[in-house]
Amino acid sequence: MLAWVGLYAAVAHVATGGTRGDIFSLVVKQGMRQALGGFAVGLPLALLVTRGLSHGLVGVSPSDPATYASVVVVLGFAGLLGRAIPARRAIRVDPLAALRHE
Repeated sequence: MLAWVGLYAAVAHVATGGTRGDIFSLVVKQGMRQALGGFAVGLPLALLVTRGLSHGLVGVSPSDPATYASVVVVLGFAGLLGRAIPARRAIRVDPLAALRHE
C-alpha cells in the first residue's frame, strides 16, 4: 500500500501541467516507458533481495510468479491512475481561465 501511494503521488506530480496535445503522450508513452524501466530494474533486484530474505517467507517461495505478477499489475495500475487522473483534470481546464486565475 505504501508503494502504491508513493508511486501514485510521484507520477501524479509529474503529470500536472501538460498542454492538451501533450496529455496523450504524457499519459501513454512516457508513463509506459517509465513503468517498463522500473519493472526492468525492480524485478531482478527483487529476486536478489527475496533470496536473501527467504528465511522470513512463510508459504511462498522467493521466486513465486503469482506474487511478482500481482505486484506488477497493482503497481502498473497505480502508475496508470497517477497519470490518467491529473491528465483528465488538465484536459478539462481552459488554459486562458487558468492563466487569468493566476
